[in-house]
Amino acid sequence: MGSSTRSRIEALLLEEGVQPGDRLPAERSLAERLEQSRAAVRKVLDEFEAEGRVERHVGRGTFLIQAASDLSASMSPRDVMAVRRLLEPAVARRIVAEATPADVAEIGRCMQRCENAESYRDFEYWDGAAHRAMIEAAHSPLLSRMYLLVDQARSGSLWGELKQRSASPETVESYMEDHRSILEAIVNRDPDRAERAMLAHVENVTRRLFG
Repeated sequence: MGSSTRSRIEALLLEEGVQPGDRLPAERSLAERLEQSRAAVRKVLDEFEAEGRVERHVGRGTFLIQAASDLSASMSPRDVMAVRRLLEPAVARRIVAEATPADVAEIGRCMQRCENAESYRDFEYWDGAAHRAMIEAAHSPLLSRMYLLVDQARSGSLWGELKQRSASPETVESYMEDHRSILEAIVNRDPDRAERAMLAHVENVTRRLFG
């Protein structure tokens, strides 16, 4: 759970463009928005403080003093999608082998929030959360840190333009169909099907972004 909470907080800071010197949302706000316990959020912030990434001031809040390495400018969307095509289908096989029932439940919860999203922005948030939950279910801290670079790239302005251009109810439903296929394969512990479903999803996203 701790690793998952950390990756969610890091992703949220990237999505909201929090820069060194900016104040982080309060613990309670982070816990509510990410649907995590305050104890889990506090533990991650303690880790950030120990790593020199944030500093706390009584009565003022927690401030970012060192952001994650910003490599997004050197990562083109096409390059990122090419890497995702190589990486994520293989990760899907590992998820089938390593995911706990709690991991599978978390993936399903995020995908259901995608289904229930009332705006494209909400869908995008929970889509990202679903993919992070899948990465976490592989139980590889190194893989989780590597995937953070993908999240960084997807938060850039060029990505925003591409996603808005492809945004439509048809696109959302298409992605959700992909999600359902991926989740069903994971639930059924079928590595071959999970790999194929993930590959089909990445190729679908690529076509809609660049087609």
